[in-house]
Amino acid sequence: MHRLRVYGTSLLLLIASIGFSFLIFILSSKFNFIGYLDPIHHLFLFGPTISAFIFLAVAKDNIAQTIGLGKIRHFSVVVVLFLLLFLTVAFSRLIQYYFGFIQLETNPWFFYLFGVQFSPFWGSLIWLFLLLIHAGFAEECAWRGYLYSQVEHLPWTEQVLLINTIWAIWHLPFMPFSRVEQYFLFWVQCLEFGVVLNYARFKTGSSVSAMLLHPLTVFALSALSLPYLSVVNSDWAGWPNYTIAILFFPTGVFYFIKGWQESRSANAA
Repeated sequence: MHRLRVYGTSLLLLIASIGFSFLIFILSSKFNFIGYLDPIHHLFLFGPTISAFIFLAVAKDNIAQTIGLGKIRHFSVVVVLFLLLFLTVAFSRLIQYYFGFIQLETNPWFFYLFGVQFSPFWGSLIWLFLLLIHAGFAEECAWRGYLYSQVEHLPWTEQVLLINTIWAIWHLPFMPFSRVEQYFLFWVQCLEFGVVLNYARFKTGSSVSAMLLHPLTVFALSALSLPYLSVVNSDWAGWPNYTIAILFFPTGVFYFIKGWQESRSANAA
């Protein structure tokens, strides 16, 4: 019965998140002024958070405690994970450049925010700030916050698959990929990256760790490289791409095993 309730809650959260995200997406496209408030077009990412807050209000749960907004334990874990993810992204760009999947090309339009052209430095800072709000707070309140609190008593493998499959499926209506295999590849990358985020949430006892790692990794993938690069081969350097999937694979496997071992030890204690 407990597992049925967990899966039912997860499905309802997914449906509600897609619904609210679509509503925000429609409103954003209908009213031009929203584009000035949301220059990176990520406002729809608040759909999951709105859904999670409604669920919390109905259940009358403590928001901060249920979402896991407490102090980060073992902050060094967050630092290590960030460095590992950042170096993986940097290495992927080097490989993509070496094999000709990308080429150097300045794209100043990337920093055209709020109707103003910013320098790469200030544009990057603003981009990071927006990602911390959207990809960090808006998404992770729902996924590594509320949803994690509902599934954390399940076995580690089940947690990882459920949270990150829900996370991937929610993205799909807003990712107009041209080929079916790109959707599968995106799900694979969500699992690989999601394992790391789940491990951070488990190890630090706080969803704030995921709220930092998620946007910082996206930032490394976007604002720190895309303004200076042009994609030549979208299969190996676009989004999603095989290069990132291959390089993230060992990291995902390592932290999946590590999380499985440590969660078993914690449950046995």
